[in-house]
Amino acid sequence: MMPVKPPTPSLPAHVPAPVQQQKHATMNKIPTLIVDDHAGFRRSLIQFLSRHQLLEVVGEASNSVEALALVHALKPKVVLLDIRMPGLSGLSIIDKMRKARPDLIIVVLTLWDTPEYRRAALAKNKADAYIIKEDVLTDLIPTLKELLSPPVLH
Repeated sequence: MMPVKPPTPSLPAHVPAPVQQQKHATMNKIPTLIVDDHAGFRRSLIQFLSRHQLLEVVGEASNSVEALALVHALKPKVVLLDIRMPGLSGLSIIDKMRKARPDLIIVVLTLWDTPEYRRAALAKNKADAYIIKEDVLTDLIPTLKELLSPPVLH
């Protein structure tokens, strides 16, 4: 009689399929979580990031509840976060993410370029960067390279 193999657990649906297959092949890339309520923007951002060698998208969330669960489960180093979503806003969950993972790099990606949102997002111990969505193609990678580089000692 042959031993019965236990079923292989499947990853949750919100983890992109390419990530499931390449998880161990891309160990040098920075694990990244995308949080945005617009699926089209998430897909476009994943496609954009796939052309760069810096990040590996390990998951995506469409709301704050999913985002917090994935921060705990997937342990990303970087979160790309929309601040205007249904339910809790991105601004509200930054504190919860920081409490769970103080070392997390949080970059706000938003359509809302107002002084109030920018100030609130970049307040003490909040987001590490604030990028307007129309500037993502030019500003995101340089910003992440700067945030991920080791600090220079003077």
